[in-house]
Amino acid sequence: MNVKAIVISNASKLILGGKLWDDVRHLVSTINGDTKLTGPEKRAVVFTDLRAIFSEVSTVLLNCAIELATLWVKSL
Repeated sequence: MNVKAIVISNASKLILGGKLWDDVRHLVSTINGDTKLTGPEKRAVVFTDLRAIFSEVSTVLLNCAIELATLWVKSL
């Protein structure tokens, strides 16, 4: 893992908390390989899954988590 990925991961864990960060990172990493879906479709699937798991978390925070995880995946 490179420095950028480490910084993104550590900052995200601090901001989002360990459980949310681990789950969003896993979901984004998993769906990233699905070439049949467009970017917005992938985002919608991840958001729907996160909303089901973390129903008490605000939409803004879930969107932030998805963006951070996307940056993290791209930095690998």
